[in-house]
Amino acid sequence: MNRRRPTRQSVEMSLFPFLAVLICTMGALIVLFVVMVLQARTDAVAVELPALSVPAPPEPEPQIESPALEPQVDYSEQLAKLEALREQRLAQLQETRLQLSGLEDHSHRLTEQIKKLRADIAVLEGETTNVTGSADDFETQKQKLRQQIAEAEAELAKVREEAEKRKPAYALVPYEGRSGTRRQPIYIECTADRVIIQPEGIGLTGNDFQPPLGPGNPLAAALRTIREYREGQGIGNQGSPYPLLIVRPNGAESYSAARDALDGWDDEFGYELVDEETELAYPPADRFLAKRLVETVELARRRKFAIMMAAPKKYGRIEDQYLVATRNGGFQAVGGGGKDESFLENRFIHGNGKSAFGEKLGGSGLNGGGEAFNAPEDSNMQPREQQGQQGFYPQNAPAAAQNNNSNGQEGSPYERQGATPDGAQNGNSGTTGNRPSMGQPMAAKRGSNWALPNATPRSTAITRPVHLVCSGEQMTLVQERGVLGPAETVPVDGDMEAAADKLVRLIHTRIDSWGIAGRNFYWKPVLEVTVEPGGDAVVRQLETLFYGSGIEVKRK
Repeated sequence: MNRRRPTRQSVEMSLFPFLAVLICTMGALIVLFVVMVLQARTDAVAVELPALSVPAPPEPEPQIESPALEPQVDYSEQLAKLEALREQRLAQLQETRLQLSGLEDHSHRLTEQIKKLRADIAVLEGETTNVTGSADDFETQKQKLRQQIAEAEAELAKVREEAEKRKPAYALVPYEGRSGTRRQPIYIECTADRVIIQPEGIGLTGNDFQPPLGPGNPLAAALRTIREYREGQGIGNQGSPYPLLIVRPNGAESYSAARDALDGWDDEFGYELVDEETELAYPPADRFLAKRLVETVELARRRKFAIMMAAPKKYGRIEDQYLVATRNGGFQAVGGGGKDESFLENRFIHGNGKSAFGEKLGGSGLNGGGEAFNAPEDSNMQPREQQGQQGFYPQNAPAAAQNNNSNGQEGSPYERQGATPDGAQNGNSGTTGNRPSMGQPMAAKRGSNWALPNATPRSTAITRPVHLVCSGEQMTLVQERGVLGPAETVPVDGDMEAAADKLVRLIHTRIDSWGIAGRNFYWKPVLEVTVEPGGDAVVRQLETLFYGSGIEVKRK
């Protein structure tokens, strides 16, 4: 039998109520904490945000009704006419201003010279104590100054009178109408004895238009050179330049010859008839173009001469000839040929259309002036190898030097060339290019072109006038226009050859003042002589002495 143990009676503490209360409290706190958190989140979300302002749409601008447009008047045609008239008037005004400026400048220089001379007189009159020398010297110097003042005042009055009487010059300008053109013209002036390419002044005579012509003739070659030059300068943007023939009243024959030379330009050339009295104002000359034109024309002449030599049956026998540079820049056939030289005919210079041995192949040169040197058809001219002469000039000699030797003895170089009839001189030339009348040329001793040391067979002459006044006692070399200083005089005291030498030295000084003529060019002075009473014999002697010297003597 099991014995039950007796229950032990002891005092013990119960933990259940404490833990239960603690757990309940913590659970209540947790629930409270969760509720508070949720309430805080709800409050944060419920915060009222400020409302976003949306801009109001812009109010439309009130539209202003435009008034009805009135119909416009077309003034374009009138405006174009006024513009053309304005350009024309401006060009005329500019040209007039340039002329007036030149006259004013010259007048100003003369006025300044007068003031200076008057001041010199005042100094001489006010400071007589400082003047050395006798009273006669002082009076002589004062008289010279007064004379210079009078001459300057007379020249000033003359310039003003010339300005008042000067004829107006006209310019040829392109027409700007419907049928007009903006292409630049190439001016070709047709005169009685030559065709001149302006403004460079390249002159072509009748020989340049004799067969063979072809596209390589001098005129056509010059036009091609001008066209290429202007296109290279940018002027060709307005169109290719075209030849414009300016025909003078007596230039019908030269116009016809120019038309024949421009056979390939039929569809692009123009012409203008201009009377003899009208003075044309061409544009300024281009010296570089002028140099190229001279070279082109001379090359075309050489080629033409070579063609003639290659076809002697057609153009005559010229194999015995050679070319010599002439005084006017062209070429001259020398030697051989006799009367077979009909191809050298210059129909513009002589009305009968006849010419003979020794005429120039063109060659009026840069200035387009000068007469051709011709011998009459019936003169006793022989080929060079038959002349037996060692003369200085291949043409006829002066009349005074042609003394035929009746005894058959050999005479001077001129005598061996044969005589020339008295009618050989062209009445309108007035130059030494034909036959002086007396004395013996200095070139017989000194050689051809002795007065032009810079002249060579391969160089081209540029002519320039030199004014000379001849009286019975002296020769006066007049200063050029615009050059101040007294005139230079050469006394004529019986020894005309010594006077001619002194005149040549003065001319050389004048040439030096002109500057350099350019490569393969040289200056060739042309004496334009004004004959005063008693000076005719002096001029005749001067013509004879200067024959063949290279200096041309031309009476005004």
